[in-house]
Amino acid sequence: MRPKTTVALALLLGLAFAATGAVTVTAQTAEDCGFPYETTGTYGETTLEEEPEDIVTLAPSVSQTLWEIEAQDKVTGMDSFSFYLEETEDVTDVGTAFDPSFPEQVVAQEPDLVLGALLNPDQADALDDAGLEYHTVASTGGFDGIYEKVEELGRLVGECEGADETVADMKDTVAEVESAVDNMNEPLVMFGAPSEGQDNFVPVKGTFKHDIITTAGGENVYATIGMEDEDGLEQLISDEKVAEALSEDPDWIVLAGEGPEAVPNTDMYNQTTAVQEDQILTVNRNYINQEAPRILIPLERMARAFHPDAFADTAGTGGGAGAGLPEPDVGVEEASSGLSVADGVSRAEFADGPVDAVEVHAELEGEVTVSVVDTGDAPGTPVQRVTVSVPEEARDLSGTVRFLVDSDRLEAADVPADDLLAVKDDNGWTPLETAALETDDGVTVVADTPSFSDFAVVASTPPVVLADASVDDGTVTLSAADSYDEYGDIVDYGWSVDGETYEGETVEVEADEGEATLTVTNDAGLTNETTVEFSVDEETADYETGAEEGEADDVADDEPTEEEGLPGFTAVAALVALLSFALVRR
Repeated sequence: MRPKTTVALALLLGLAFAATGAVTVTAQTAEDCGFPYETTGTYGETTLEEEPEDIVTLAPSVSQTLWEIEAQDKVTGMDSFSFYLEETEDVTDVGTAFDPSFPEQVVAQEPDLVLGALLNPDQADALDDAGLEYHTVASTGGFDGIYEKVEELGRLVGECEGADETVADMKDTVAEVESAVDNMNEPLVMFGAPSEGQDNFVPVKGTFKHDIITTAGGENVYATIGMEDEDGLEQLISDEKVAEALSEDPDWIVLAGEGPEAVPNTDMYNQTTAVQEDQILTVNRNYINQEAPRILIPLERMARAFHPDAFADTAGTGGGAGAGLPEPDVGVEEASSGLSVADGVSRAEFADGPVDAVEVHAELEGEVTVSVVDTGDAPGTPVQRVTVSVPEEARDLSGTVRFLVDSDRLEAADVPADDLLAVKDDNGWTPLETAALETDDGVTVVADTPSFSDFAVVASTPPVVLADASVDDGTVTLSAADSYDEYGDIVDYGWSVDGETYEGETVEVEADEGEATLTVTNDAGLTNETTVEFSVDEETADYETGAEEGEADDVADDEPTEEEGLPGFTAVAALVALLSFALVRR
C-alpha cells in the first residue's frame, strides 16, 4: 500500500481534467507483462502481487480503454458515466465522485484494483483504509500521452498485447489522417458554442482537444486569440474572449453531442462563415470528451468534414481499407463454359478467371459467360466485379456463384477474408448469403443468388450504429451523426419512435418519454440497429438515454453524459471541482 501522503487528486470524468505529471510508460510485450508488478504513478505507488481479476474504474476514459484492449471482462464496477459502453449489464454502478456514498460503493466491490480519478483526499483515504490498491491516470494533452496511457493501463491489468495492438492501430489511423490533410488550407475551428453570461470552458492550446483539431487539419480559434494552458486544462472563457473568437470568423463550429440549435441565435454567431454555410458538425460527446482510443472517431469525422477533397478517393466515413484500389488484373477478361446437369443442378466450371463455377438450380443446357467489368459504383471497398450471363430461361432462377480472389488481389485490397461479401446489382446493390473459404491460392467466395446479373465481391461489414438523444424544452433530438461504416457509406437512417417512423441522420420528435430504435443501412445493403431510451423531467429538462447491443459485434451504443462545460460536469460543478483541485494542489 502507498503512504497516505501520496494521495491522488484528479477530477472525475476522463483523463482530460486530471492533474499533470504523466508517467512515461514503455510498451511491453506479453512476456514482460507478468506479476508481481510495482509502479509509481503520478500520485504514489501501486503494488500488484498478481494479475487483477476484479477491477473498478472511476473514469469513462479508463473504462473505454479497457474495453478497447479487450480487458472489459475484468471490470466488475464502474462510475455512472461509463455506461454508454456496450455489454455493461453485469457491471455494478458505483455512482460518481459527487455522491457522498461513492467511496463506500467502491469498497463494497472488494476489487483487486481501482483505476481512475478521485475528487478529494478523503475519498483516497477511504480506499487506503480499506486496503485497496488504486492507480490514478493523468491528463495527457495529446495523442502521444494517450498512447502512453493505453500502454500503462494494459500493463496494470495484464493486457500488454491488447494495449500494444490498440496503440499500433491508433498510430496508423492518425498517420493516415495527417497524411491526407497535409498541405491543406486549415479552416478556423471553434469547439463548442459559448454563450454570454454563462460559465463556458473551452479547449485552449495545450489541451488534447486542441491536438484533435489540429491533427484533423484545422486551426483552433481559441489558440488563435492567445488562450493556452500548460497543464492541459480547458479554460473558463470570458464574454469578451467569446466575442474576440467570433470576430475571427470561424469556418466550422464543432459540437459535442448537441445539434445546430445549440448555437446561439445572435448577430455575432450568425455572421460567421460556420453558420452562414451550415458548417456545424456534431461529434459523439462520450468520445470527444475522453482521452481514450475512440477519440479517433471524432478525429476522422472532423478531418473528413474539414477536408472532403482529401478523402475523395477513400471509401466511407470509417477510413475505407483498400482505398485507391486498382482495377482487378484477373488474367481473363471473358470466358464461357457449357452447363452440365447432375443431381438436378446445372453447373458450368471455369479453368481461369474471377469465377470458379456457376450453378443454376434447375436442369437445363446452354452456355454461361463470365465477363470482367470495372468495379464502378460497387459498394464498400470493391475487390472485383463481373457480369454472369446465363441462358435466358435461367436468368430469374436461383443459383450459386463461386468467385475466386487470389492472394495478390486480396493483399492489394488490404482487407481480411472474413470481411468479403458478394453483392448483386438489381437497380441497386443487395447483399447475398456469402461464405469466404480460404485456400492456398487466396479466397473462394461462395454466394447464393436469387437470379443472375452483375455481381461484385467487396469488403463490407454491418455499419457501426451510434445513437444519441438530447432534450430541449420537451423536444427530443435524435442523432445518428456518429454512426459510420468501416468500408463504405451509410445511405439510410430510419427511426422508429412509439410506432411512428422518421428518416434522416438527425430528427426531432415531441415526446415525454419512450424509446427510439435506429436502423442504419450501408451502401452494400447491410443493416444494424440500436435502441435509445429517453425520459424528460418537465421541471429540470433532464434526460437519460440508453442503448441495447445491435446485431454486429462491433456495435457501440451511445449514452450522453452531462450538459456541455467540463465533460461530465455542469458548469457549477465544474467550477467547484476546479477550485478544489487548485486548493489541494497548493
